[in-house]
Amino acid sequence: MTKHIILLCALLIFVGCGRQNMPDGMLALHPCQIIVTRDGQPFAMAEVKLYPVESQKKDWSTTGLTETNGVIDLRTNANYSGVPAGKYKIIVVKEDIENVDNNFYYRVNTVDPKFGTMELTPLEIEIKSGKNKQTVEVGPEIKTRIGGKLRKSNGGTDK
Repeated sequence: MTKHIILLCALLIFVGCGRQNMPDGMLALHPCQIIVTRDGQPFAMAEVKLYPVESQKKDWSTTGLTETNGVIDLRTNANYSGVPAGKYKIIVVKEDIENVDNNFYYRVNTVDPKFGTMELTPLEIEIKSGKNKQTVEVGPEIKTRIGGKLRKSNGGTDK
């Protein structure tokens, strides 16, 4: 009897390990890696978002930042590895600061604006069962201001 209890406990621990507790209604997720390049070079710290082209049962957020090598392994709701199957538009943005003087600055997007909205982006991916991988190119740096001039705090020492 004791052997059976020990085996049952070991089995429960083994089965429980590695499983993510998915929220109710979340669709099956599939691994998705996107490599973002700018002028053919890895593009670090770019924000990548996927927007479903087709209607899905529930909208699950899929976003993240590229690593120094331009690679992002996408996660859904920031906690769950992978992306639900379907067709998506790929949005890529990267914010930076453009100093005006010691007291003011602008927030700027350094990626061509056509990659920054679902309506304009030419980038798409279809997530299928199994591993998904795609490289996307965002071209040369194009700065677009985001909002108006902002005042620096601390006497102009913030960056």
